[in-house]
Amino acid sequence: MSESEPISTLVQRLHDGDPQAANLLFERYARRLARAAEQHLTRKLADRLDGEDVVQSVFRTFCRRHAAGEFRLDSTAQLWRLLLQITLRKARYQARFHLAARRDAAVEAAGDDLALAEAVAHEPDPAEAAALVDQIDADRWNRV
Repeated sequence: MSESEPISTLVQRLHDGDPQAANLLFERYARRLARAAEQHLTRKLADRLDGEDVVQSVFRTFCRRHAAGEFRLDSTAQLWRLLLQITLRKARYQARFHLAARRDAAVEAAGDDLALAEAVAHEPDPAEAAALVDQIDADRWNRV
């Protein structure tokens, strides 16, 4: 179908179980929704998730809830507002989730840099060097 197919038709086709309708809706809205999601995700999260990840989740939720009859959509504007609202809520939730103390992406990245800096900051003392050699020998014998 073309870009000019009315949203109401696509929504009805989706309700009737037409998977092509879901694909067409995704193609029509995904890019704009991904940009909106990325505005609510910090750069710290770039290694973990992006706007496209959020949009995939949005469409899974939308299709599941639409199939359950939770939405009545009569216009393009209503559909856009609904998809945008779901997108922004999911983006904010994902940001909170990934920046929580235990999973904080910023701390994780800084921690990796700190550990590396500490590791190369000094030469190993004789005990550390001996422990490394012992570990290498043990690994070698375990493979044989």
